[in-house]
Amino acid sequence: MSFAHLAVLVLLGLTRPLMTARLKVVKQHYQVRTHTTAGAPTPEQIDLTSEGDKAMSEVVNHWTVFQVVAPLKDGKLTKDIVDKCVKASKEYGTDGPSVEVHPKQCFELEAQFKVHSNHGNFQKFYELLFQPEAPEGLDFVEFAKRWIALHKGDAIWTQEKTPAKYNWFKYLKHDIPEDARAFPIASSVDNPRYLKFATTTLNADSSREESKPAKTACKNAWGSFVCLAETDLPRSAGTYPDCLACGDLWCGTFRASKSIERATKSCGAAELNKNYPWHTLIPEP
Repeated sequence: MSFAHLAVLVLLGLTRPLMTARLKVVKQHYQVRTHTTAGAPTPEQIDLTSEGDKAMSEVVNHWTVFQVVAPLKDGKLTKDIVDKCVKASKEYGTDGPSVEVHPKQCFELEAQFKVHSNHGNFQKFYELLFQPEAPEGLDFVEFAKRWIALHKGDAIWTQEKTPAKYNWFKYLKHDIPEDARAFPIASSVDNPRYLKFATTTLNADSSREESKPAKTACKNAWGSFVCLAETDLPRSAGTYPDCLACGDLWCGTFRASKSIERATKSCGAAELNKNYPWHTLIPEP
């Protein structure tokens, strides 16, 4: 966890383990502000989103920091506030920071967003959040629903160009398989899985240069969901390079038998069934 992220969490009281405790601290914090804000979301509002505590603590964090950034309009977050926050974050530390919002809070919010979303593009994410447009702004429930939907779907807003659903694992409550396979479900030789990550027309016979972006996107998806996942299990004893080698098998990166053999050997060392049992839950592209 970055220092900037920790600072924001401490400021907002979001480091406590229970959601009810976090909301009490947030409410107490905002009772001393001089302007009217939307206030902390109620437990009833949180229940409407049907998500677990991990996801909601992050959603509440963003919603609450925006209240520190600037007064919400009639209790709603508007695109104008977000645009000003993005601008202030870019200007933070310069000679001409924004005076309409709190630059430091915007900078810290963007910094912790990148950490928790695997290098997410803060500006791109919030542009997508306001599609369809919401001229009157978003209340907490609509904000939360859109925020979560953008993390679960195929929208791309990370620097790695990875569909959001491969970054979402850390927020969900999964039943981790106890009898996971030792190897991923291998990709078809004739129709390798990486082709589904292509943004241009490709086939298994496309040149290495043409297929490289799709292969990279596929491995990033595997790496994000499997190798970099944050779970409540003991820290994985597997190594990141060996785990990524399993991604080559899942994506169908190689066609040469020797390359496949090397990747298989490295993947075996990762011991997916022991160290990364959730690999069986990775979504198909």
